[in-house]
Amino acid sequence: VEVKQRLQGQRYQFTLPIKFADNSENCILDVSYAPATQKVTATTTNNSEKYSCSAEVLTQGSHNMVMASFHSNDSGHISLSHTSLSLSSGASGSVTVTNTGVKAITTTESSIVTIPASLSSSFSTDCVASLGVNSSCTITYTNVTTTGAFDITFNGDANNNSITLPVTVAA
Repeated sequence: VEVKQRLQGQRYQFTLPIKFADNSENCILDVSYAPATQKVTATTTNNSEKYSCSAEVLTQGSHNMVMASFHSNDSGHISLSHTSLSLSSGASGSVTVTNTGVKAITTTESSIVTIPASLSSSFSTDCVASLGVNSSCTITYTNVTTTGAFDITFNGDANNNSITLPVTVAA
């Protein structure tokens, strides 16, 4: 949502409708400008226990922008440093797995990462069954020799955080 208005000693309130997969929510964005200090402030409110929003004022030269963010309050979120891997035989490297959500990710498996048995000789992980908020773990691969297409699975929790990392290894 982009709103272009000149704030001249006034307060503006915007309702930002947000559509999530399971329902719709509103985030109320209050933006005000103080002429004496030439300062823009922004605050947000919403009435949902499941989602929250926040606002940040960004200044570029003499322009102020307000950035609104929306967050789920009930889950973790798996973020990967790579969305896929296309490797050559003999490749080495790593993938960082980070929980960018607001709650820990916990699975009933021994690790949040499932590496196919055919890759177990060249792929390893220090990921365990739980990954805390803003925490990371690593998948390391060394001297990959098994060629083909594979999927490394990230086992989510009850909030459906399961995702797949496609891996292709060429000879």
